[in-house]
Amino acid sequence: MTSVKIATVTLLFAASFVMLVSATTNPPPPGRICILKYDDKNGNGKQDPGEVGLPGWTFTVMPGGQTVTTDQAGRACFPKPPGAYTITEHPKNGWTAVGPTTQSVKVVINHTSVVTFGNRRK
Repeated sequence: MTSVKIATVTLLFAASFVMLVSATTNPPPPGRICILKYDDKNGNGKQDPGEVGLPGWTFTVMPGGQTVTTDQAGRACFPKPPGAYTITEHPKNGWTAVGPTTQSVKVVINHTSVVTFGNRRK
């Protein structure tokens, strides 16, 4: 009987050890969000040849409240864990949004999700 109890204790210890190891493994690799901001000169809601990216535009990413700003090419790309996010554009004086100023995006592992925002001068 003693050997049976020791075997049971050993199994319980092994099961606890396995659970501890699985709880400390690394999270899945993130995906990425890329925001593209452009000057929609003709207001048609799509980026045409000659419609350049707009630098210095700020966006809020929810949940979490992260703010990002577009680079010189009008892009802001960053890693995010898998999940659903909402991207909201901060308006600027002298510009009119062409399309929604808030968009939803789903991030999946090892994938880049692209969200595009166009504006034109008033």
